[in-house]
Amino acid sequence: MTGTSNTDSVILKRSAPDFSKSSDLPSNPVFSINQETMSNISQESPDIEKQPLRPETNNEKINDTDAEAEAPNEEENKANVGESGGHDDSQVLHGPKFIMCILSTCLCLFLIALDQTITAAILSEVANKFKSFDKIAWITAGFFLGTGALGQVWGQVSTIWGRKWVMILGIVVFESGSLICALSNSMSLLIAGRVIQGMGGANIQTLAMMICSEVSSVDARPVVFSLVPITFTIASVVGPVVGGAFATYVSWRWCFYINLCFVSS
Repeated sequence: MTGTSNTDSVILKRSAPDFSKSSDLPSNPVFSINQETMSNISQESPDIEKQPLRPETNNEKINDTDAEAEAPNEEENKANVGESGGHDDSQVLHGPKFIMCILSTCLCLFLIALDQTITAAILSEVANKFKSFDKIAWITAGFFLGTGALGQVWGQVSTIWGRKWVMILGIVVFESGSLICALSNSMSLLIAGRVIQGMGGANIQTLAMMICSEVSSVDARPVVFSLVPITFTIASVVGPVVGGAFATYVSWRWCFYINLCFVSS
């Protein structure tokens, strides 16, 4: 009994722990308090100071200098758009100039379309002349070979040198191929002339569409571009008739000579 009472008295004499003191805090890390963090939070100001900006590097300074140097160059490029062949509102034509430009462009397209359809009536005549029925398909395929090879190249060249002179160059190339075809004495030479014709024809077709889109206003473009299929439709009707008449009454070579007469007139 005496030992039990002594133990109880010891337990009762022990005071409750004082958690306000750091020494009385539990040793469990879950309940540990970082006093330094709490003091920093309490002393933190609502207005947070901004960190200083990162200093510019040499590469950034060089880029800024290049951007300032390119700014005046952009204005010069816009002023030279007409000379380089790009699209510009100042290139839009009106009145007689617009009509003559569209008419001449459609005549160039008619020349190409006529050349594609006029040869359909002379294939057998040419094969009999050169005794080369195995190469007869190349008379037509050679033209499209040259057209497909340089169709996109002419557009890029016209952007550098301008539409007008590149268009004239394409007409010269096309007429050179027509002259070679008219004077050919073998099927191989005729096919070579057709390939050269296709190279010039690619120029005329590409540049004609680009010129029509640049010289016409937005309201006039539907009318202008509707003339393109009309031109090819007329050529598809006239071409075989003219080719058949030349092959029957004159000579198949006049199917290519007519291109020279058409341009010279």
